[in-house]
Order: sequence, then C-alpha cells, then structure tokens
Amino acid sequence: MIADYKLRKTLPRRLPRLQSTMPCAGKDGQGCNCLVFNAKEDKEDPSVKCAGCKHRKKYHTVTAPSGGGGGLSNVLAQYDIARLQTKKGLEENARNETNRGFRGGGKDKSVDLKGKTAKAGSSKMSAKNSTMVKIGSIQLIAVGVDADNKPLIDKCPTTQEVEEMVDRGLAVYRAPDGDDLEVDLKWNFARIDAWIRAMLKPKSGCGVFDFLDARYGVPEGERDSHWVLAAKNSRKVFVKRGPINGELLDTVKGTASGHRKYKEHTVRILSRHRIPFTITKDWNDAVHRVTSGEEVKSESESDPKRNSKPKGKGCKSQVPLNRTEP
Repeated sequence: MIADYKLRKTLPRRLPRLQSTMPCAGKDGQGCNCLVFNAKEDKEDPSVKCAGCKHRKKYHTVTAPSGGGGGLSNVLAQYDIARLQTKKGLEENARNETNRGFRGGGKDKSVDLKGKTAKAGSSKMSAKNSTMVKIGSIQLIAVGVDADNKPLIDKCPTTQEVEEMVDRGLAVYRAPDGDDLEVDLKWNFARIDAWIRAMLKPKSGCGVFDFLDARYGVPEGERDSHWVLAAKNSRKVFVKRGPINGELLDTVKGTASGHRKYKEHTVRILSRHRIPFTITKDWNDAVHRVTSGEEVKSESESDPKRNSKPKGKGCKSQVPLNRTEP
C-alpha cells in the first residue's frame, strides 16, 4: 500500500479528460484522473463511493483486486502510465483521434494537397517549356515588293481593311478547325510556309496560294517564295530580313497587353507580287483564267527580274500540316 500511495503521489494532479483512456468515466461522463476503484467499505454495495475520487463503482471500469498493492501496479502498467504522464503523448493521442474523422479513412490530406500542388506545378512547367506560341491573326498584305525588297506600299492595314482581307481570304483569326493559331518556335521556313498555306486555304475552291502557284509556279525554297516576312513600325510595315524561322516570327508578331494578349499578336507577310483587287474577289475565276492561258498582270510586272509567264495548273490539294515534324 505504501508503494501504491507513493506512485499515486507522483501522478499529475489533473490529467486531460480523455474518456477513451481514463478507467473512471466520472459522474458527468467526462472522465476523471482516478485510475482504479477503491471502496471505502463494502465493495459489493453499489452505493459505496471510491475512496480516491468519491465516484461510485459503476463509473469505474477497473476495480482494485484484493491482496495488496500489486493489483494497482498491474492496472497502472495496463494503462501505460508512463505515456499518460507524457504531455506529448496525450496531445498526440488526442490529435490522432480528432483528425481521424476528417481524413477519410486515415488518408492524410496534406499528402493530397502536396500531390495536387506538384501536379499543377508540373502542368505550369510543361506549358512554360512548350515551344508553341499562340497568335491572334495571319495577314497576307498583297502589295508586292520592289527590286530592293521594299514594300510598294508600306502602309499597315487598318482594322476595317483587315476585315476586308478576311472576306477575300487574305487574313484569318483562327485555324480552319476553329482552334487558336499557333506557331512552333522550332519551325524552319518550309514548315512555316506549309502552315501559312494551310491556314489561308479555303474550305472549298481556290485560294490566294493556288493563284500564286498557278501564276508564278510553285517555289522551291525561301529565295523564290511567294512572300516575305514583314514587321510593323508605328503604322508602317517593312521587310524583316534574316532566315525565316519560328523564332523570327515570334519577334515580329508584336507586343500586347491584357488578359488574352496573344489575340493582339499578328504574323504579317507581304506578297512579292502585287495582286490586283479584282483578282482577290474570286480566286476560282482568277485561277481558271491563268490556267486557260489568259495573261493576268500585276502592278509589279515591270520588274525585269519577275517571270510573268503562267507556271501552274490550277488548284492543288494542300499537304496536311503535321505540327510534330521538326
């Protein structure tokens, strides 16, 4: 009994009320720090109260056996008094039991959030590392260039004029399938030329490149292509020199601000030959006239370096654009 008394004196005076841990539920059901029921008198009498906590026997889950203090020591060992005395252990138990109901079957939310964050970060990094660049429109300005490779008319089209160019098949805001216009920074001239042809190709009939191929022949490379790359300075356009590739297109597309700023980015190209306005009204008729042998001159035909003889045979189906190719 002396050993039990000394052990009891070493216990904290008040322990946190954890009903799932305490052997005594207490009269109010919140638990108390009594470890074992010790009857003052007759243990069999249900009205007898505990000598330690003054609660009745029915509130206790453990009763001290007769025969000395060994029973109390066993009880203390059963409930891991060393852990109960450790504040950290009590807090850990309480936290685990409380959080179990919020974690959905023991699954740690912090892991989920961390995973989602990593996934979102991976998507952002993937988008950042992409070489595809969105632009708002493509414009083929059919003014022609002179022998010095300068525009015959250097005025940049107005918003209203661009709308007219869209109607004539010289400008587009979206790809034929309705997607945003995109150019790959890794593309070379051949890929860019195929892309522009595909974007300006009408759903049916002939387009501007069908006419140019029929009139001047299918170009073999960048040197004799039907167009040159243009850049804008204020309200004027000029020929952008240098090997035409995706990175050069990215530099001439312009700057913009706002939420969807790419909508203000434009790739402008100048036709080497000036195309009369009457020709742009009906590409099918223009191609038919050229392939029938009718001579169709442009205002830039006076340049002796230009070949004015018909070269083509009418509308040709375009090779599908494969963006995955280098």
